[in-house]
This record gives sequence, C-alpha cells and structure tokens, in this order.
Amino acid sequence: MISTVKYAAGDTEMIVGVSAGPRILSLRYNGGENLLYVDHTGFSVGEWKMYGGHRFTIAPETAASYYPDNTPCEVLETAAGLLIKARQRPDGLRFSIKITTAGTDGFNIHHILENNGTENWTGALWGITCVPRTADILASCNTPEVNYWPGTDPGNWELAAGYMIPAPGEHRGKTGWYEEWGWLAAIQPAGTLIIRNKDHNIEKQHNNLEVFVCKDYAELETLGPQQTIAPGCSTEHLQHWHIFI
Repeated sequence: MISTVKYAAGDTEMIVGVSAGPRILSLRYNGGENLLYVDHTGFSVGEWKMYGGHRFTIAPETAASYYPDNTPCEVLETAAGLLIKARQRPDGLRFSIKITTAGTDGFNIHHILENNGTENWTGALWGITCVPRTADILASCNTPEVNYWPGTDPGNWELAAGYMIPAPGEHRGKTGWYEEWGWLAAIQPAGTLIIRNKDHNIEKQHNNLEVFVCKDYAELETLGPQQTIAPGCSTEHLQHWHIFI
C-alpha cells in the first residue's frame, strides 16, 4: 500500500502517492469515480512498478526511463501548492512533481528535473497519464506527419477533422506527433480529463504528443523539448489539467 496525500481544487480532488513515485494515483470530481487507471496486475519492468495513474520520466525511452521509483518522497506543502520530490538517483538526477491550482477544478502539473550530477544530461521530460481503456480517447492532431510505432495498425487510428482517435477494443499500439498548443482528452461518465501540453519551444521534428493503447488502459503522454541540462541546473515540463462534466 502506497502512502498518499490529498490535493484539491474546487470540487476536484487528487490523491498523490508519496511513499513511492511521485505518482498521481487518483483524480475525482465531486467524489465520483477515479478518472485514472490503477494497476492491479503487478506489471513491472525489472524493479520498476507501474502502479498506474500519472508518472514522470525521461525520453527517449531507454532503461533510464524505468529507473525504480519505489522509495519514499520528500513532501512540501505550501500556500502555492504541493511539491513531491523523489530521492536523488545515483547519477545525480532528481525528479519532482509540483501541483498548483489553476482556476476552478484545474491543476498545473510541473515536472521538474534537477541535474545534481557531474555530467551533462540530454533528453526530454515526459509526462504519462494512464486512464482506463473504457475511456473515449481524443487528441488534437492537425498534421499528416504521424509516427506509428512498430506493430501498430494505422487502421485502428482515425485522423480526421483535426483529431486523432484510437478505435475502441483491445488492440495495442502507439502513435506520436508534433502539435502546437496540443491537448489530449479522456472522456468518461464521471468526467472528461483534458491535458494540455504547455511547452511550445519544441522543434517540430520531435513528438510532443503521444498516445498508447492496450487491452486494459491508455496512456496520454506529453513531452517537453529535447535539451541538454548542465550540472547544477534544472528544467521543467508543464501540463495543465482540467475536468469537464
């Protein structure tokens, strides 16, 4: 069982895991159903555990993206919001998630990477939100330049009228593309979660929106720009979350 803290904006409440992660494990509007997927299968990659909900990692996808985050976090609650800091990795990288209120029932999710090591770090910050596969997934997509991961059947993805829509069902696949002012949505009876990528200094040859689907869940993914962070410096990737009923 993961120890948690709560954070609320209006009628919307988050539950954030702090004994592992940090992870946002629950998102509910007015006491309704959890809009996030929670893993009960025990899925893991080595010592890394999925848990579900929202997590913060780094791209491109390598073994470093699945560094185990099973240790207690430092939690700082202030008038400005909630800051959850993971334990520093052996290479000097430290991952934090800061949550602040953004209007009624909205949140800003700040993904912060500190480089406290001795070498430059190069990559992109990557925010991943798991939702139940029963949700209807909709994403803004105004480009024909869509990347389909190996094994992905493009016939299961509809690109029309400025939207990318994965077909319902149990098919597995992933797509990614660049979209200025891009957003991703999961539509469910208990509420619609819209996640906006607030980073706009991204080179167009890099994806900044990605969607993965499989039998049990879907992942709504945003990425910041590819960049190099020197020792002693930090960077941030910002998402805005809003719930509509």
